[in-house]
Amino acid sequence: MHARLVPQTPTDVSHPHTTHTPDFLRLSSAAGLLPAASGAVSDVVVRVLDTGIYPLNRGSFKPAGDGLGPPPSSFSGGCVSAAAFNASAYCNSKLIGAKFFYKGYDAGLGHPINETLESKSPLDTEGYGTHTASTAAGSPVDGAGIYNYAHGRALGMAPTVRIAAYKICWKSGCYDSDILATFDEIPDGVMAHRHGSPPPPLRPPSCSGELPLSPTPILSHIT
Repeated sequence: MHARLVPQTPTDVSHPHTTHTPDFLRLSSAAGLLPAASGAVSDVVVRVLDTGIYPLNRGSFKPAGDGLGPPPSSFSGGCVSAAAFNASAYCNSKLIGAKFFYKGYDAGLGHPINETLESKSPLDTEGYGTHTASTAAGSPVDGAGIYNYAHGRALGMAPTVRIAAYKICWKSGCYDSDILATFDEIPDGVMAHRHGSPPPPLRPPSCSGELPLSPTPILSHIT
């Protein structure tokens, strides 16, 4: 009888990075992906298209240190108030934009949004949009952790830039028509764009040339 040959693979050691992702990527702990030069960093705006944002008592969406000053003059967007979202209380020099787009969703449902189940506002009731916004551009938060694990300093990939959160994803999905509606606002001066919904097998209209012409440079990222 021949002995069985068992495949062997050398063991390796992995370490969790969680709240230390910027260190893992060898980014600046102060400016993340962007160089902190001549104050230009705070003039960049990242627009997050996702399930909205929940900024209440969230350090990630407060201006760090001495603040960021007024929004860049090129930004013409803003925050929209609704029954569950007090724009004057929730928005600041860090979170400078918060809107919601729902007409495509209404049409897809065949009836208006049931506001007892969903918040017809920029408020995130799913959690994903808040997570992706903080990952992209959250301000530094000390003592962050998950259920008392992985304590550390959490910060986004570009913690000194501004955030504009646009809610286009709802309980039953993210409709292309709502996504495209946000592109009509690209001249609002947003310089980076993060689309948080998963792409379908074929590229959606939002990725296939329907972007309006704009003098503002746009970085599009789908996760």
